[in-house]
Amino acid sequence: MDTENTTDDTEKYTKLRCLDYMAEYRHCISAFHQFHQYYIHGKFATCKEPKERIKNCIKWKTFRSEEAKKRLLDSLTQEQKDMNTPDPIWTFRSSPPSDW
Repeated sequence: MDTENTTDDTEKYTKLRCLDYMAEYRHCISAFHQFHQYYIHGKFATCKEPKERIKNCIKWKTFRSEEAKKRLLDSLTQEQKDMNTPDPIWTFRSSPPSDW
């Protein structure tokens, strides 16, 4: 079954493992990533979202918590939506500057 053509989020994300979220969290708290975030955004990353994903994944896998599964899938779906909507970096001008 091709998972890219399905609209069911549960089917799309069931193959992800909790270790993937732990790797994402370890990357987030790494010195390289933190300094990169500081350089780009002017502040350090909080890494709250990857930590919540680990908690929800463990609750889902261990206790079969449907609420944790729903929060995890909502988080992943929201991340996909955010990745597809880039914010403009530059302000658009209608004419060149006067001193140019």
